[in-house]
Amino acid sequence: MIGMASKVQLSDRDIVSQLTHDGVVREYIVHVPPGYQAMKARPLVLVLHGGGGTMRGQYKLTHETFNHLADRDGFFAVYPQGLGKSWNEGGANRKGYAREHNIDDVGFFKALIAELGKKYPIDPKKVFSTGISNGGLMSLRLGCEMPDKIRAIGVLTASIPENLVDMCSEEKPAKSGLLLMNGTEDPIVPYNGGVVKVFGQTHGKVVSTGKTLQVWLAKNGCKDAPKILEFPDKDPTDGTRVTEYTYDQCTSGVPVVFYKILGGGHAWPGGWQYLREKRIGRTSRDIDAAEEVWKFFSSFN
Repeated sequence: MIGMASKVQLSDRDIVSQLTHDGVVREYIVHVPPGYQAMKARPLVLVLHGGGGTMRGQYKLTHETFNHLADRDGFFAVYPQGLGKSWNEGGANRKGYAREHNIDDVGFFKALIAELGKKYPIDPKKVFSTGISNGGLMSLRLGCEMPDKIRAIGVLTASIPENLVDMCSEEKPAKSGLLLMNGTEDPIVPYNGGVVKVFGQTHGKVVSTGKTLQVWLAKNGCKDAPKILEFPDKDPTDGTRVTEYTYDQCTSGVPVVFYKILGGGHAWPGGWQYLREKRIGRTSRDIDAAEEVWKFFSSFN
């Protein structure tokens, strides 16, 4: 749901690769940490762009923070490209190339994870997915449909599509952890649920942030008794405040974390303000979303 500039300089450790799935050539970038050839199995983090975005644009949006963290902590950061700059996250709305053409993106990610596991020393028990907007919606679908392969998801500016609530509520043996990060003043994906509006066009309905959280708490058997942390107001001029709610009293042992971005818009906290505030709302400067997402993912043993 968001367009990203694609003029990004790749390094010698950013490997542009291809995978043919359903007869279509798909592209992705793998950022490999230094010395990976000698490493034992390491985590894999899938970083999904938003609608209208690109895999290179996701580098710019996040200021390449996932790459810096991958270099520091030794994991693989992978940036897939959605067909038609979109993902088929399973919502009822048919707008967008991937939905209109019923692209099997769930199948693509299964194939991608398998392919990456053949090429690189990846720990199959530490595969994660994060994304913004349409990429956040796709990560939600992966967490709902393939918790046996996706250990946890980091979701920004997205909530569960109304038509997927029942599917996401289904009990499955495996559980995916959830980090959810939504802005209360998001003009595109409404914080309190309703119609998704992208610059005047409607794109289906989502449930509220609260409902999305409750679905995951129920799935993971978590008590609704969070630990609450209010982050310092590092940038008083950005018009936002950030509060973290950690739900770690879960019978499944799989936690849920929610970041409420008070005053925040359809943006990546700490990232690039890719469109004017008038179009997407405020970008919080009090946290770096990539650092918070990786902190959550790295807590899974």
